[in-house]
Amino acid sequence: MLFLFVETSLRNIMNLHEIPAIPVCLWTLFVLWITCSGGVLLPNLSETCFLCLCHVSTGCDLTHDCTDGYCGPFNISRIYWYDAGQIVLPYDDPARNHAWKDCARNYECAKQIIANYLLKYGRDCNEDGTTDCYDYMMVNGNGGPSCSSSLHLSENGRAWLQRYDTQKNMNMKTTIAIPVCLFAVFIFWITGSSGVYIPNLTEACYKCLCYVSTGCDFSHDCTGGYCGPFNISRIYWKEAGQIVLPDDDPDRNHAWEDCAKSFHCAKRIIERYLEIFGRDCNGDGLTNCFDYMMINGNGGYGCTAPLNRSANGQRWLKRYEECRI
Repeated sequence: MLFLFVETSLRNIMNLHEIPAIPVCLWTLFVLWITCSGGVLLPNLSETCFLCLCHVSTGCDLTHDCTDGYCGPFNISRIYWYDAGQIVLPYDDPARNHAWKDCARNYECAKQIIANYLLKYGRDCNEDGTTDCYDYMMVNGNGGPSCSSSLHLSENGRAWLQRYDTQKNMNMKTTIAIPVCLFAVFIFWITGSSGVYIPNLTEACYKCLCYVSTGCDFSHDCTGGYCGPFNISRIYWKEAGQIVLPDDDPDRNHAWEDCAKSFHCAKRIIERYLEIFGRDCNGDGLTNCFDYMMINGNGGYGCTAPLNRSANGQRWLKRYEECRI
């Protein structure tokens, strides 16, 4: 997953900065090497920092929609999004009218916007000799070109500073971490070897499963107890281990719906469910995306039932063939 995250991020960065089309795999290896050698591309932009920036913006309200042109948990504007390289959800089109809003409202996609913007404008804004999360907050609060302005000068800035201190104090706890270098090498070995945790569950397969479910409609809400682009039910979510968005609580009433409506979070639900129930459902000797579609269509316990026996199953088969073309 780390290799895939680095690869996806690098594709966005290469498009933004018009870096020559050297195979992205080589760039990925380079970034993993940089990580292992102690260097970083964005110093101190950790998951803890993302949570701080999110908390500063909206109290990290994952249900925050759009207010006065600012959208999602990080309160991203269209200008900020445009300046960051027009990041969108997978398979979306930046030219689509609400593509930027849908990305900004999705926590993982919004993080990519933030990362690209800070890659472009991140610097030591308060001139304390270190580029850290406090500087990134100043970049987001003042805008990249004028990040050095003091946040104390405005009421909104003072509110940001108070939230930042609150979140920073909450995060001051001891953690034990595997060195990221060793973790990166391990993940790269897994990616480069023939061993996989879930065979044939590729990005192309996720795209097909999404298309089969709703036509991969990212704006799909909930209908008849099925939510999001993959049409996930509460029972499916529960059997998959109750995956939720970052900092959310699985016991919260609508936590499962919010995760199911987020493309990236929903993928984690699908992955976990298929990790538990994945098998060769059609008996052809292979476990592949067709089997995963049968599992999603029939449920994990009865995946062998032919899909062509019902109108809904026939529709799934038709969409699957369309997706494969």
